[in-house]
Amino acid sequence: MKNHLLTTALLALALTFLSCSGSKDKPPQVVAVTGVTLNKSAVTLAVNTDNTKETLVATVQPSDATNKSVAWSTSNADVVSVDNGIVTAIASGTATITATAQGGEKAATCNVTVEGPDVWVGINGAVGVRGLYKNGFLQSQYKVSIRAVFVSGDDVYAVTGSSDGTGYFKNAVSYPHGGCAKAIAVSGNDVYTGGFVVVASEPYVTAAKLWKNGVEQPLDSFDGGAPYDINSIAVSNGDVYATGTAYSKDQNGKGYGGAVMWKNGKIALGIPDAELSSVSAANGNIYVVGYVCEPLPAAKLWINGVEQQLQLPAGIFSSHARRVFVSSSDVYVLGYYSPTKDSSIDFLLKNNVRQDFPANFLANEIFVHGQDVYILGVEGSGSQYLWKNGVKIQTQSSVNFIYVK
Repeated sequence: MKNHLLTTALLALALTFLSCSGSKDKPPQVVAVTGVTLNKSAVTLAVNTDNTKETLVATVQPSDATNKSVAWSTSNADVVSVDNGIVTAIASGTATITATAQGGEKAATCNVTVEGPDVWVGINGAVGVRGLYKNGFLQSQYKVSIRAVFVSGDDVYAVTGSSDGTGYFKNAVSYPHGGCAKAIAVSGNDVYTGGFVVVASEPYVTAAKLWKNGVEQPLDSFDGGAPYDINSIAVSNGDVYATGTAYSKDQNGKGYGGAVMWKNGKIALGIPDAELSSVSAANGNIYVVGYVCEPLPAAKLWINGVEQQLQLPAGIFSSHARRVFVSSSDVYVLGYYSPTKDSSIDFLLKNNVRQDFPANFLANEIFVHGQDVYILGVEGSGSQYLWKNGVKIQTQSSVNFIYVK
């Protein structure tokens, strides 16, 4: 009997031990990642189009891997960004998007090509908004609005039109010189800026100035009067052309304004009672636009100093050519004409063939790249936007200059 009880007790103890041992949780089995793939190995995007984004999907193998998390990275944040697989084009160029599995041992890549051209604009607005934008992305902020920009190689030059002696900016770094710079052109290592200096405040009087690398250059006077502004600069074959205005007096002592184009500081074109507003150099020719009072303003284009006949409607009240731009062999003239004293219609001439804008559209600036025509314009009474071939592409308002490359 005692042996039976002892056997029974030992059996119960063994069963209890086995039961307790079997109740312990087994450690979870870790399934390692063996590979990562992407749904695309190459992508082509284009800035300033409807094709600026692409979504990449990462698949981790095996499907039952313990940790399927993926880290995303870009090899060139200036060209594309990536956020949880969503790739966004920022500027023309190439970059590689990498999806890396947890632990960093397994990864997959996608080559991204972003096509241009790149578009720089200046936005005038509150602090934090005002500045230089490239393809809609803020590049640098400025205290005042940018008046003009020039891109040479990888360098971006800008002038603000501030009269505090700021001079010009190269890649957002200030290169001060006296006066107010409103126009800029770059040729090789030389930076040309034009504008004015204030010589008297009561009454307000200015004097036209042209600077080369921040050093003031000599300018001839016009009809014995003082030039007081420069608004446009072009450089061709080592020659520097600048347009502006001057003030003089006739033989009776009556004051009048005059239009001036300087070539290397010497007057190459001078017209009384007129205004020259833009100069462009291309194909060995110099193109200038503005207006002449006859007696009311009439839009004019000069090529190498020779006046051209613009195809505008007969019998109009007045007209004015604001900008000239030459692309390849095509000559574009932007301006407006007034059918009556109280109305105006903006126009674009391409090789003297006129296209009228809608009656409520004000076109102020033009840049042509290939077959694409970019216009800064105001629709109705709103702010100024950027248009490409008639389609608004820049959603920020108060755009005040454009450069395309």
